[in-house]
Amino acid sequence: MQDAPFGTHALPRWAQWLARLCQRVPVNVFGKYLAFVLRKPVLWAAGDIVDAEVRGVRFRLLPRTNLSDKRLLCTPDLLDGIERAFLAARMPKGAVLHDIGANIGGFGLLVAAARPDMRVVLVEPDPTMAERLRANIAFSEFPAARATLEEVAATPTADCVVSLRIDEKNRGKNSVSTTREVSGVGAIAVPGRSLRQLIEAHGGRCDALKMDIEGYEFQVLQAFYADAPRPLWPRLVQVEQHRKDPYTAAVALLLAQGYRNLMRTRANVILELPA
Repeated sequence: MQDAPFGTHALPRWAQWLARLCQRVPVNVFGKYLAFVLRKPVLWAAGDIVDAEVRGVRFRLLPRTNLSDKRLLCTPDLLDGIERAFLAARMPKGAVLHDIGANIGGFGLLVAAARPDMRVVLVEPDPTMAERLRANIAFSEFPAARATLEEVAATPTADCVVSLRIDEKNRGKNSVSTTREVSGVGAIAVPGRSLRQLIEAHGGRCDALKMDIEGYEFQVLQAFYADAPRPLWPRLVQVEQHRKDPYTAAVALLLAQGYRNLMRTRANVILELPA
C-alpha cells in the first residue's frame, strides 16, 4: 500500500476542492455542523485509500476504517487543531517536539509543517501505524534532521519488551499492557524505551512533549520525573484531559512538579514549566 507514488489514490478533482473547503471551516458550533455536511460527499467519493495534502503534509489515509484518518481528510482542526496551533506559537526557535503516540503523524507532522525551524521525534510502537507514518514522512519530503521515527513504546523502564494491545477498529486506541504477558489474542510484543532514553537519544532536548498513550501516561511520567535531571524536563507538556473530568493522575503529577496550566481544551491540557 505504501509503495505506490503519492497521488495514486487521489480524490476526484471536485472532491479535492470540497475537502479543502471543508478543512477551512472555523472551529465552532456552526463550523462543525457545516464540516459534517460538506464531508459526506467527500467520504462518498473516497475509496478505501485516499492520498490527500493537509496543511502542507501529504498523508495516505484510510478514512473508512480509521477515525483519525477521516478527521484528517476533512476536519483536521477538530483533531487537536487548537493545541497544535498553540504549541507551534509557544515553542522557541529551533524547538524539539517529542510526539509520544504519534499514530500516522496527524499531530507531530502538522506542527512541524507549521514551524520549518523545528524538529519532531515521532514515537509509535505499532508496526502497521509506524509503516504508514514512515510513508507520510517520505511523501512530505521531511528530511531526517526534521522528522525522526522511533518505532518503540514509551515505558517506565529502559530497554524492555511490553505487550501492545491492538484495537483493530481504531488503532489510535492501541494501549500498552501492564501485565507480564507480552503477546496473545489481539496483542503483540514491542520494544520499550524510557522517556529519559528517548530524550537523551535526541540531544537531551525536549521543548514540548505531547503524550497520547491511552492511560499509560502516568506510569511513564512518574518514572521520568523520579529519575531524570531537571535540564531534561520538557518545558511544555500536552496530555489527554477531558474538560468535565477531575484531573488525571498524570496531570496531578505534572502540577506537583511545578508545572502550571496554560490551556485546557475539550480533550487535552497543556502545561508549562516556569523558567
